[in-house]
Amino acid sequence: MKNLLLLAISLPLLLGGCGGDKKEPVVEVKPVEEVPLNPNLKYEIKDDEVTITGCDKKASGALTIPATIEGKPVTSIGEKGWQQGAFYDCTSLTSIMIPDSVTNIGKYAFSRCTSLTSIAIGDSVTSIGERAFWGCSGLTSINIPNSVTSIAASAFSECTSLTSITIGKSVSSIGYTAFRECTSLTSITIPDSVTSFGSGAFDKCTSLKSVTFLGDAPKWSGGIGYKATPIIYRKPDAKGWGDTFSGRPVKLISDKPGEKEVPSSQLEEQQGVTYLVDSGKPFTGKSFELHENGQKELEINYKDGKQDGLEVWWHDNGKKKHEYTYKDGKLVEGSYKFWNSKGEPVDTYSETFK
Repeated sequence: MKNLLLLAISLPLLLGGCGGDKKEPVVEVKPVEEVPLNPNLKYEIKDDEVTITGCDKKASGALTIPATIEGKPVTSIGEKGWQQGAFYDCTSLTSIMIPDSVTNIGKYAFSRCTSLTSIAIGDSVTSIGERAFWGCSGLTSINIPNSVTSIAASAFSECTSLTSITIGKSVSSIGYTAFRECTSLTSITIPDSVTSFGSGAFDKCTSLKSVTFLGDAPKWSGGIGYKATPIIYRKPDAKGWGDTFSGRPVKLISDKPGEKEVPSSQLEEQQGVTYLVDSGKPFTGKSFELHENGQKELEINYKDGKQDGLEVWWHDNGKKKHEYTYKDGKLVEGSYKFWNSKGEPVDTYSETFK
């Protein structure tokens, strides 16, 4: 019996440890851990979904909103009432990352976040609420993803440093005074998906020189904006346009003075000045380069042959990678921003590759 017992114990050791075929080691599978919850965040859970309801006003620096809390998806940045959005008046936050799980940005969500210079909006957000970014005076650019279908009233009003707004291709309605008092904005392009505008969408956009529409004339309730005097540009085959729109002159996109967008390969530099190849005239407009998959990789703005405005790079998944601002050919100190391939703000260029 002792010999039999010894054999029973030893046989598995012989088969598994000496001779014969080696088997792959058993790997212990650990559950995926949630992103640590920032202690400054407040939230509520209803119907197995999480809404961010508040944040400590003393929170500062970069903040990443987790995609899940307590194993449940974070789907909304909430509102509690008049001027009580989740991040209202968090004046020390500098950047915020909204995950792809979020579908709704509520009223006043980030109002008066005056130090906010960068915000990455997840690719599942469908609506941006009333005054969601009102008074975010530090924002210089905003990228509204293609998932968004509506921009509510005053959503970006008084964002006085905004120079670049990219509106996604699914937005159908833009609320009244949506971009009121964006005093640094000089131009904006409206995708062909937009069919209606609220009155005064560009009130007091005193630097606005051009609004380019890529589709038919939208329904517009009231004027384009008090103290805003842009020229309206349209495509030649677009319908519903006349010689004027909301009291502003309407012209073809091809009539834009000096406005061109060309591949970088069509430009050449001579003694620090950029020209169209064989043109002999300093270039004004935009140059671009594409990734192999067709996504835009680079866009550079020029004025009279010198970089002037944003230089923007993108990852091949469409997320912004880094950007810089130039003025009269010189880099504006401190204007650079960086993002990794997930769209999360990072501090250095090397971190954009992570």
